[in-house]
Amino acid sequence: MKIISKLLLSNFRNIILKKFEFPKSLTIFVGKNGVGKTNILEGLTLLGRSSSLRGSEMEEMVNLENKDKEFAILADLENHEFIEKISISFDVNSKKKSMKINGDAVNSKRQSDLKNYLINFVCLTPRIEQLFILGKSERRNYLDKIVSDIDPKHNSRVSDYQKSLKERLMILQKYRGKSDGDKWLKIVENNIVELGTAIASARVEAVDFFNKAILSFTSNFPKTKLKVIGEIEDKINQESAVKIEEFYLEKLRQDRAKDLESFKTNFGVHRC
Repeated sequence: MKIISKLLLSNFRNIILKKFEFPKSLTIFVGKNGVGKTNILEGLTLLGRSSSLRGSEMEEMVNLENKDKEFAILADLENHEFIEKISISFDVNSKKKSMKINGDAVNSKRQSDLKNYLINFVCLTPRIEQLFILGKSERRNYLDKIVSDIDPKHNSRVSDYQKSLKERLMILQKYRGKSDGDKWLKIVENNIVELGTAIASARVEAVDFFNKAILSFTSNFPKTKLKVIGEIEDKINQESAVKIEEFYLEKLRQDRAKDLESFKTNFGVHRC
């Protein structure tokens, strides 16, 4: 398990300079409202794969009362494949965000390549109750965030899948049923099917893992059973990958006219 052993926050939010050393056991922050507990957690999440805990702009995080118009966050990691030290900083004047890994500066392209290898923070906050109120896309996105901690390539597959869906719609719109676009459609649809099947498999595998864990707990509370509801997901444990991909591909072909009319892909793992 990856562990953050040390954290240094400089000029971040209401923190001028603060250093933390974390034990390998559970860490709890306790304090009155407004002392900066959430700020510490937000600083940690900036070192991870996703956006910050609050989703704020970088400029909002700098302590402007201090003469230094730049914040910096540094952390030491244990049990990571290749990252021992990681830091991030942001300069208000230049609007520049900088990252260093093991002391070496990382350019923006390299940051994108390394994104899936950064820490994946899963935050359980009072806002989590919104998952039961909001639409399925929020639940699906939250599941994908958890799955990406089990499968580091999952985020890239989801991103590539979404790009392929957009590309397919653009081809459908450009050629509008003419045979000229068939070649490109076949290539893009094959890509959608391969990525989609892999995404569905990863989701089902993760949910199966959690269901087994839930069943292993001793509790007087009713046992929850999680399930991903979707035509492709339903077939994952029932049919071979070849049959699933053939079915998926045929559905995309059948729906071309309907998808062009509505300008959205009506079938796929993005609707589970």
